[in-house]
Amino acid sequence: MSLEKILGKLKVDFLPANKERTREYVKKYELEKYFNDDVSPEYKERFAKGLDKITDEVTDRYSTELRSLVRTPAVKGASAAALLNDISAYAGATPFRNISLLKLYLFGANTIAEVPALARYVKKSKDWYAPLRHYAMRTLRYFTPIVGPMLESGAFERMVKRRVRKEVTRKFIEKYGDYEPIEKRLREKLKEPLKYHVEPAQEREEELVGAEA
Repeated sequence: MSLEKILGKLKVDFLPANKERTREYVKKYELEKYFNDDVSPEYKERFAKGLDKITDEVTDRYSTELRSLVRTPAVKGASAAALLNDISAYAGATPFRNISLLKLYLFGANTIAEVPALARYVKKSKDWYAPLRHYAMRTLRYFTPIVGPMLESGAFERMVKRRVRKEVTRKFIEKYGDYEPIEKRLREKLKEPLKYHVEPAQEREEELVGAEA
């Protein structure tokens, strides 16, 4: 994975959910062969309109998981409390006192707050792996001082954003097929033995002769 793609992914993950950013990332890094210079303008326009429609549909499908008036403030508030606790504890004379207990409470509060959104996410996506990975990483994030709580803020939304990009890419390919650049198609044709091109022509000629007889 190139550095440019990594930075692009971080931008889409950590900035607020946005259809345009999602569409541009998928277009540039996941579906780039559909928008290369060898693709005709007519097809590019068709692909672009299809990508717009698919991005809108998938993003709207997960809109309640991407943002919530209850869950998002609760999780961000708990992450902020954990961060402030880390800073005050490490600045004090007893840096490890009560850190684990508070973070355990915050971990439980965040997990409970996310249960409804998690249930909806799994029902829509049929994806169990990402939530399991999310909660495994949450344990590490909560008990990693300073940096962990910062990364925990918005972690659920980042998981959903990655799912949105994955579904947009999959649905687009399902609709338009796996596009092959013209150079690749030409190389494949040149690799084929000459008989595969000559014999069909001979067969057609024989069929025409037979039909005339």
